[in-house]
Amino acid sequence: MKRTQLLAALDYLAEPTGAIYAGIIVLAALAACTATPPAQPLAIVPSARVLVKGSAGASVKAVASAVQVAAISAATAAGPDVAPPSIVAAPELARIGWIAVDTGGLDADALAMALATVHGVDGAEVDGRRALIAPVRSADAAPAFALDPMIGAQWAHAKMNSAAAWNAGLLGAGVLIAVVDTGIDCTHQDLHCAGSGRDFTGSGTTADGYGHGTHVAGIAAAIGANGIGGSGVAPRADLLPVRVLDSGGSGADSWIASGIVYAADAGAKVINLSLGGSAPASILDDALNYAVGKGAFVACAAGNDGTNRASYPNVYAGCVGVAATKKDGEVGTSWTNYGVNADVGAPGDSIMSTCVNNAECQYSGTSMASPMIAGVAALAIGAGVRPGDVLALINRTGVALTARLAGLKRPDLGAMAAALAAAPATATTAPTRTATRVPPTKTPGGAVPPTPFPGGGTALPPSGLPWPCMVVAVDANGVSLRCGRTP
Repeated sequence: MKRTQLLAALDYLAEPTGAIYAGIIVLAALAACTATPPAQPLAIVPSARVLVKGSAGASVKAVASAVQVAAISAATAAGPDVAPPSIVAAPELARIGWIAVDTGGLDADALAMALATVHGVDGAEVDGRRALIAPVRSADAAPAFALDPMIGAQWAHAKMNSAAAWNAGLLGAGVLIAVVDTGIDCTHQDLHCAGSGRDFTGSGTTADGYGHGTHVAGIAAAIGANGIGGSGVAPRADLLPVRVLDSGGSGADSWIASGIVYAADAGAKVINLSLGGSAPASILDDALNYAVGKGAFVACAAGNDGTNRASYPNVYAGCVGVAATKKDGEVGTSWTNYGVNADVGAPGDSIMSTCVNNAECQYSGTSMASPMIAGVAALAIGAGVRPGDVLALINRTGVALTARLAGLKRPDLGAMAAALAAAPATATTAPTRTATRVPPTKTPGGAVPPTPFPGGGTALPPSGLPWPCMVVAVDANGVSLRCGRTP
């Protein structure tokens, strides 16, 4: 097809009755351009996906039908050596007005441009990927020694005064936290998964294929007071594994968007996204808006590049962006993103949590800071705070940060518990928003003897409500407990 014919087809789009057919002409031109000679192999252009958004008021079914007609026309024009485009079943995407199209043998960028011209289509974009960011290797990253697998080694609890919240009954019970990540090792004895969740990567399992999601899950909600490892911020919350990143640590935008929609539909009131990338993706924006509309709080890692450059989907309005803070002082780490990427800060440097195969390990990154805030959100929501009011509550009761994070707060759970005891939060502002697979630095090494607790023990009694052990103090040196009958 010549350039003049393509221009005529594009002009024809001004007429609604001819828009679908003009789109078909454009697709046919694409097919002609990418068709291979009979002697060439079929898959000259690697298979990819294009994501198509229907116009406001247009039904997804109608848009899908129009796109399908265009695909058939393209296949006819291409001949037998080019695989035709085809619609991919994606019910979660349909709920937010999107459809996925496998490009077959056609160029993805060109196909996206063509499908954007079909009547009833608001836009089209190539299905991008969010991938692992290089691990943190700065001077203030995790030291090279094994951590003590007890709560005393979790400095974040002392920093945020977690014990005060737990002792006030803020445990996150009944709150479902969706970890949209590499999966979760739900066989870990210190984690409680509410069901098997959902896999969108095609691996057929929500088991952690990388190790990242399990660490994230433990930070948010490892079981507390059970004599195993440490504790999550919300030690009685439930976890929902949603696998959207493959064993290499990356995943398609369509997988991530589907995972967010699935988590919201499954009843998750807290969703954690420790992932992202530098390229925008409208489909992720729509998925986040859907989740917030369903009443979910979404915590997103700000990124580990030490920059104010936008990281996506973190900067979208549906995300509460989380920067990483250090153990000493009220400042961010040297590598945390800030500015447009951050709405709040939380500990993210040298964080001990659960790892696959019933292990504990230490990572650093905003991937670790984000589930801290997810856990804080679960505590607040479990106490009756609306998800849209959590950020305002943190800002009202938190500790001011300085330097590049000036203007932000990090949680003070003691102050939050006191405020909720005095009167439940009534803030009316929704999160002012602000995935980078934001990877951490793992601390290698073998296990070391656990920290002795008062009385010489090294393990807490089995969990239960009320807890058989009362945490009376947590500081940098460890944790102090009162077990048994309260005097």
